[in-house]
Amino acid sequence: MKRLFYIVGFVAIAISVTLLMRPMPLKVEVATVSKGSFDETLITDGKIRAKTKQTLYAFASGNIENLKVKVGDHVEKNQVLSKLVWDYDRPLKSPFTGVVSKIYRDSAGPIMRGEPIVEISQLTDLEVVADLLTTDAVRLQKGGKAHILNWGMDTPLEAEITVISHAGVVKMSALGVDEERTDVRLKLLRVPQEIQGKLGDTYHVDVAFLVSHADEVIKVPLGALFKTGETWAVYIIDGDKARLRNIQVAKKNDKEIVVTQGLAVGEKVILFPGDKIHEGTRVQ
Repeated sequence: MKRLFYIVGFVAIAISVTLLMRPMPLKVEVATVSKGSFDETLITDGKIRAKTKQTLYAFASGNIENLKVKVGDHVEKNQVLSKLVWDYDRPLKSPFTGVVSKIYRDSAGPIMRGEPIVEISQLTDLEVVADLLTTDAVRLQKGGKAHILNWGMDTPLEAEITVISHAGVVKMSALGVDEERTDVRLKLLRVPQEIQGKLGDTYHVDVAFLVSHADEVIKVPLGALFKTGETWAVYIIDGDKARLRNIQVAKKNDKEIVVTQGLAVGEKVILFPGDKIHEGTRVQ
């Protein structure tokens, strides 16, 4: 009996030590594989631009007075901006109501005929211009939809593609690589009245182009995706363990990916798996 007591005690101690030495499960954030609609988007930098602009030039050689406005100033139609003195004095007037978008010459002194002085932009007719890689531009089409983001408020603005330039220009990227790029222009749709006067020429925005739409596709959050060699993969939850699962990805946007093989609706995937997650890691 005494011997049995020792045996039971030893087994209990052994089990306790084993449990204490067993790694604690890692806490992870998970998402459920679902089926639904998916929008493939392309997000790039853009800028708001006034469609109607006019540069005022010196109409004769003479002397010009100091410019009475600064960049960003609102001007009315026929407002006097400066005065050009030659055989007689002649005022330099704004051609329409708008804002001063560029100043070429603001100081008094001699000026030659044809020299640019100031640019006026009309803000009642604005467009958005995005600078895209030509390989991305060919995926879009005139009349395609887009959303204007990060323009100053949380609500996206709707836009429609009006022009896709067919002339590429070589530009150097931030990494010092030459890229073929081209302009895509969009018109704003249904801009609320209360914000129309808040947008200005050359204001920075982000443009999210709708490239394609699909219904009833299997999708998971982008944060679950990573690469193992040349293959895309995720970690799924199998009981209390993480299991590596290779998958095939069809499309992705800034939030989700479309999976064509490797996952089933209802499975749980680990979001943002770190270096501590491996095949068989205990999780909770």
